[in-house]
Amino acid sequence: APIQPALPAAADIAREQQRLRQAIDQTLADLNALTELAEHKFNADIAAIFAGHHTLLDDEDLFDAANDRLLTEQCSAEWAWHQVLMELSQQYRQLDDAYLQARYIDVDDILQRTLRHLQGIKETLPFASEPTIIIADNIYPSTVLQLDASKVTGLCLRDGSEQ
Repeated sequence: APIQPALPAAADIAREQQRLRQAIDQTLADLNALTELAEHKFNADIAAIFAGHHTLLDDEDLFDAANDRLLTEQCSAEWAWHQVLMELSQQYRQLDDAYLQARYIDVDDILQRTLRHLQGIKETLPFASEPTIIIADNIYPSTVLQLDASKVTGLCLRDGSEQ
């Protein structure tokens, strides 16, 4: 389930900034590993998805926007990051181009991965011991990449995109 942070006040803004920077760095390392996995498991086109995630996350404007929220709202790193990335996700959803609209899921994937690092939550993947069709509201690209294709025979998504 997606992590929905509450709005706790932060006692130490410098500590929250440090926590956020560390979580972003951990997520960037994850994305490097996912890019390599995609290249090995599939091809350069699939790997480019995760390289794109890396490029998006590596944009200092995102960190700066979250940092501004930390300073003005005196909130936790989780709250600031959640607000900034949800605004970006919403901007994608409002675009006219269907392909670009569908990219909101990439932003949400990055958001959840970073929130897991902030909260020390280990990523859990769907596991199947026999051929299975996964039925879900949505699924992140990084999750799909890590599924065992010999066990997952299909995906049925309520909010999925052909893109």
